[in-house]
Amino acid sequence: MKSVFMVRSCVPSSQCGLTGSVGLQQGHMRMSTSCCNSDNCTPSPPTYPTISSNPNGLVCRSCMSADSTWCYTDDTMQCTGDENMCLLIRNHLSGTKIDSFSSGITRLRIRQR
Repeated sequence: MKSVFMVRSCVPSSQCGLTGSVGLQQGHMRMSTSCCNSDNCTPSPPTYPTISSNPNGLVCRSCMSADSTWCYTDDTMQCTGDENMCLLIRNHLSGTKIDSFSSGITRLRIRQR
């Protein structure tokens, strides 16, 4: 299954020109940002980073937990390409009661272009 989620909003300039990807057992999330700085402007469409399928030897725990304050599992996954970190992410969507944890996320390459 493939889905695309787009957001248009006001952000600090430090959030512009970022790319990154996160690998999960369920698939990969890729993100990219583009910005402009005049009234009612339209940023150029961001481009996604490429994803490698070549294992690199690193193994991380992996799980996802929606509406929870923690996520832990013995499940693991192989890292690929330039994935070089095991990661724990907590998401909170302001204005809602949604909290989620993702553990053992295997890829984080967020960098300015």
